[in-house]
Amino acid sequence: MRRVFDSALHLGRYTRHQPVARCVTSSGPQVSTGCISSNLVLIPLPKLAPHMKSGRINWLKAPGEAFLCYDIVAEVTTSTLVEEAHREGEFAGEVTLLLEAQEDGYLACTFHSDPSKTLPVGTLIGILCEEEAELPETMAVATASDVKKLPKDLYDPEVQQKWRIWNGWQAYLKKGDQE
Repeated sequence: MRRVFDSALHLGRYTRHQPVARCVTSSGPQVSTGCISSNLVLIPLPKLAPHMKSGRINWLKAPGEAFLCYDIVAEVTTSTLVEEAHREGEFAGEVTLLLEAQEDGYLACTFHSDPSKTLPVGTLIGILCEEEAELPETMAVATASDVKKLPKDLYDPEVQQKWRIWNGWQAYLKKGDQE
């Protein structure tokens, strides 16, 4: 039986649970992903606050690397973390958040790894798998031409019904060069 990624994103008092596709044993119904491999878990640019509209991703792990629960996997920089009326002090300009994994996994590939490129939330930024044995197949699919068939907005409810979406992040405000 596969683990289910069903984590919440936390920032201050804000908690956001998102629906995720459920994985089941082979004796039950299977999630239809519409692609070659059912091992793909798609990683969206996370929406870390209600008013967050876009951000830039800076990966701290490389494709093929394993990550453990509580590892800092990436940084997200955004200027839309809070609504405009509350943008003062530390939140007046851009803020950088550290993304901590809440599950173990393997980063199969990354997209949009240019940290200067701003992306809308929900954009596909990577693919992961749960087991090391799945890594070669997942990396092959992720680099094949089939990757163009993957959805663009992973927060679309219809997409979330068909695909396994990673929501296993905890975010922390990064201050200067400290972590």
